[in-house]
Parts: sequence; structure tokens; C-alpha cells
Amino acid sequence: MKIKKPIFWDSFNLISLLLLPVSLITTIFNLFKSFSNKKYFKIKTICVGNIYLGGTGKTPLVLKINEILKNKFKTVFIKKK
Repeated sequence: MKIKKPIFWDSFNLISLLLLPVSLITTIFNLFKSFSNKKYFKIKTICVGNIYLGGTGKTPLVLKINEILKNKFKTVFIKKK
């Protein structure tokens, strides 16, 4: 499958010129952020999710995983709203 990029990606217009300073600030910020000290933690993580919003059975799966793992590990759930 060949994907074609939109024509407006190659052209300059007023909106792209107005957003250029924002993109430069973001690029500089990300550059400094990449050089900062990164912290690594020894935490095991299980991420349960998919591209569908609801009705695919994620909650029962998480409850079953908790039931299996709670005897061996301390489990914590983080829910993104």
C-alpha cells in the first residue's frame, strides 16, 4: 500500500509561517530535554489497551490480571481519563 502525502505539506502559507516560531521553541525544548538526566525505575509494567474506546473487555481482563498477580506482587492500577 503506497501512501501519498498531502500537497499542502510542501507549500508555505500564512499559517505555516505563523507557527514556525512555535515549532522552533518546541524543537529547542525537546533538545534540552533529551540531554537531561533520565531516571530509571525497576518497576514492572503491564499496559492493557487497544485502539477501540469501549466495549472490548479491557476492564474484566485487568481484574483477572490483578487476581492472578496480587498473591505474588503488590499491584497498582493507573487509569487515564
